[in-house]
Amino acid sequence: MWVSVAALVHTLGMLGPYDRIWWWDHLAHTLSGVVVAGATDVAFRAEADADPRGKFSPKFRPAVITGVTLGFGVLWEVLEYGIHATADQRGFEPLLVHYGRLDAIGDIVFDLLGASLVVLFGRHGLSNVIESITDESDE
Repeated sequence: MWVSVAALVHTLGMLGPYDRIWWWDHLAHTLSGVVVAGATDVAFRAEADADPRGKFSPKFRPAVITGVTLGFGVLWEVLEYGIHATADQRGFEPLLVHYGRLDAIGDIVFDLLGASLVVLFGRHGLSNVIESITDESDE
């Protein structure tokens, strides 16, 4: 559901709300941050549950979630810039619009807000997903 909502918000945003509604981009990046952070949390906790040597200590969970979300956010902004610059150079209408460095930094801040929500509330909110993954691996 989260992936679908994030994709829908981004898709609808490309139809105009990014330019007309000041907070739309913030919402879209927060939702994307939640998706990336949630997937990271699920993977981290599934590995932690399956790791008998304890390499995946719960104390590293916030850092891993934040680091992966930050990495994906930076990668996205670099790709956005590259696609926009290449389209401009070749005379095409860019698929993605790059609004500058301050916008990219703001986007990353809202990606990290999404990660923070997962760090704070994901332990309980994603427990059913973790349980279903660990139950499947036990079979």
